[in-house]
Amino acid sequence: LRVALYFYGSPVYSKETGYVIKKLDLTTDLDEVYQRLFEAKISGGDEYVARVSQAALKDLKWSEEAKALKIIFVCGNEAVDQDKEVKLDSVAELAKKKGIFVNAIYCGVAQSPESKGWAKFA
Repeated sequence: LRVALYFYGSPVYSKETGYVIKKLDLTTDLDEVYQRLFEAKISGGDEYVARVSQAALKDLKWSEEAKALKIIFVCGNEAVDQDKEVKLDSVAELAKKKGIFVNAIYCGVAQSPESKGWAKFA
């Protein structure tokens, strides 16, 4: 098991990267993942779900082993389609092409109209 960790959406991250920052490259050190997760501070901002997903798809050195299970978990509490530069459909196509599953988790009320966009992206 290897895990990477990206944070996104905070105005303290660079505008040039779409407010996305890789906090941890793929690692087997789950204690470090745990430690970095608890460093997360939510401070509002734009949630560029497509951009953070694209970064993980393109920047990480995913396993080339045929039977490797490759999954992205992306979570947020706002509309999934806020990014007007990177489109969700193109990111979903890239994930399919690479054989990577996207689990998009909406952290809000399930009945919210925004939840449907998250489900569609997944």
